[in-house]
Amino acid sequence: MFLCNSERYENKFSINTKRKTKLEKNYCNTIVSELKNELSNFYHFEQVDSIFQSLRILIREKENVFKLDTLYTALSRTNIQIDPKKTAEFLFDRSIIGLYLENNDMPFLRFKYREDRMSPIQIYDSDRLTLHKTIYKYFTTHN
Repeated sequence: MFLCNSERYENKFSINTKRKTKLEKNYCNTIVSELKNELSNFYHFEQVDSIFQSLRILIREKENVFKLDTLYTALSRTNIQIDPKKTAEFLFDRSIIGLYLENNDMPFLRFKYREDRMSPIQIYDSDRLTLHKTIYKYFTTHN
């Protein structure tokens, strides 16, 4: 179908803003649910919730760019005992957070899942981090 003449299908597959927003929200819910399931293999349910609450607080304070020390502080504020440094590395290893770099004043994001295994990136390669766009969208659409 995608290789066909698109004019033939012009009105059959249109999507309005309301439908697009609903699809995005459903997609974000699915991804976050999967990530929480992944985290629950290593953390208790309460810890997973605390980790996500910490990430939510980060983006309320600063757009979608934050410092590694700020992440450590947010994770250490939780009521649940977690090691902020190990948790940050865990989130980075699963590409929940990535590096925020600039190249000629243009933002450049690097996530571990997109990198060559022969030259792996580390969480300490930049002093600024960012949430994966899907998670950022999840937090901004779920008040």
